[in-house]
Amino acid sequence: KRSGKTLSVRDYSIILSFARWTGLRDVADTFWKSMQNDGIVPDLTCYNNYLGAIVSNLRHDPNVRHARRMTTFRTETRAKPNPRTRYAAYRFGTGGIKEDVMELHREMLKVDIVPNEETFRLLILGVGREGDLDAVKKLLRQVWGIAVDAIVNGVKETNAGHELAISPTSPLYPTSFLVYAVAHVFGINNALPTALRLVDHISQTYKVEVFDYVWHELLEWTFVLSAPRQLSRGEQAVLPKDSVQKLWEVMRNEPYNVRPTMDMYNKLIKSLFYQQRTQDVWHYMCEALPLYKAMRTETRTLNKALHRVLKLSQPVGTLQQKYNRSRLNEKWARLLLRRWVRLLLASMRSWRRVDKDLAWSTRLIPNIVLEWKEFMPSNVWYDIAAGRVSIKFRRNEE
Repeated sequence: KRSGKTLSVRDYSIILSFARWTGLRDVADTFWKSMQNDGIVPDLTCYNNYLGAIVSNLRHDPNVRHARRMTTFRTETRAKPNPRTRYAAYRFGTGGIKEDVMELHREMLKVDIVPNEETFRLLILGVGREGDLDAVKKLLRQVWGIAVDAIVNGVKETNAGHELAISPTSPLYPTSFLVYAVAHVFGINNALPTALRLVDHISQTYKVEVFDYVWHELLEWTFVLSAPRQLSRGEQAVLPKDSVQKLWEVMRNEPYNVRPTMDMYNKLIKSLFYQQRTQDVWHYMCEALPLYKAMRTETRTLNKALHRVLKLSQPVGTLQQKYNRSRLNEKWARLLLRRWVRLLLASMRSWRRVDKDLAWSTRLIPNIVLEWKEFMPSNVWYDIAAGRVSIKFRRNEE
């Protein structure tokens, strides 16, 4: 700008892309206005990146991420003239996210820019985050011929073949990102069964692979919607308490055969803890342990390779990044294992329910404390029939 040069449409597209993936809508707004002032005509990529910046505003802010689920309180708060920051990212009503994305879509059509799958996927996210599932269903039907209500109710429609009429080379052909958008939108709107039906339907109809991040999203909202609520507030869980394990069985079996991650195990184990299913908690802890050991082995291997390269005074950029990522994953997995151990011990507070034959308190828990001592807290205690057992581990320096 200061040198008198005008940015090209590709330059603006790259900047809008950065704003989109960093969740900074205000930056995207600034450069969108600058592009208009410079007389630059946006192309499809620019529009999609700007749409993405709108629907991904403050995407990395944990307070905003945790406030996406539609509840009466959040709906009312987002509709206020000046909502708090955590709710202002996705405002409702006038100046809200739905109005913004639909207005941008109309502008695209006015200048004869043909939307693609990414465009409609972002529109689904935009209207869905304002809680308008009717608009989401309308988009799915108009673009891909997906009749949501008919699929959920198990009704076969006469025009069902329209779905298969889209060529795999078409810009509108569904991708795994559309599957994620559907899972996310129906999940945050407390319609998890619908999300599951649609994920299965789209993946099977269009042969779209359901990647781990889709299962993460489904598990996340299944866990949230099935978690116990405070009865004093008159709250109730939306889904049955065993919903997480049922979803787990679906994703582990044919046709998906998902290999669970540590974060997936974390959701399942916490759900089982809420149900006081101590034996199942222990089973899945043992099942997840090899994942941690594999991470630890990978970290040590990368560490040795890094030291060899350093001795030879060679560049270590990529190798250093791999090592840092592996080390971070290992530490996160270790933290989860330590949390699970605490949950397992805490479940013994209700020993009368989980330990009727006293096998856990007299034999199994002592063995677990010994075998998993590297993940145990320094002070261990658990309840038994005769009272409470307390164990204090010595530190290495002691």
